[in-house]
Amino acid sequence: MTRELNLDGSNKFTRCVNIHPILIPPVFRAIEMVMADQFCTGHTQCEDSGEAELADWDGKPIWQCTTATHDANLKTTWTWDESQKDATYDFETGFRIDGLLIGGNVPDAGLQTGYQWGMDDPSELQMIRCDTKTEYGNSGCVFVNVAPS
Repeated sequence: MTRELNLDGSNKFTRCVNIHPILIPPVFRAIEMVMADQFCTGHTQCEDSGEAELADWDGKPIWQCTTATHDANLKTTWTWDESQKDATYDFETGFRIDGLLIGGNVPDAGLQTGYQWGMDDPSELQMIRCDTKTEYGNSGCVFVNVAPS
């Protein structure tokens, strides 16, 4: 699984999540991943997106055999109000994804697991600051804890 945050230089930023299974163990008849919660904390303009529907994915996050290795991608975009002059907003995005692992020989037998990305990350690399400071030129967003190159 990879996660990418994109800052496009305007009043929005985007998170892309890609799931690419390498090997599905034969003991599983199917694996389904559910984006259970997408959150954006900080300023009130950054609203939680909540649970993603199956139709929101590009490629279904369901693998029903050991040879299924298709990608599943989910793109989430947040916008912020850039109309207020000299304003600064701090945002942090993350998500919780749940997996349902269905065994091969027992009907309705499954194991649910979950993973939360973004909470308590000591690197805080997902921290985003957006501003409309006129002395810097245009409004936009930067990663707070990443030095410019």
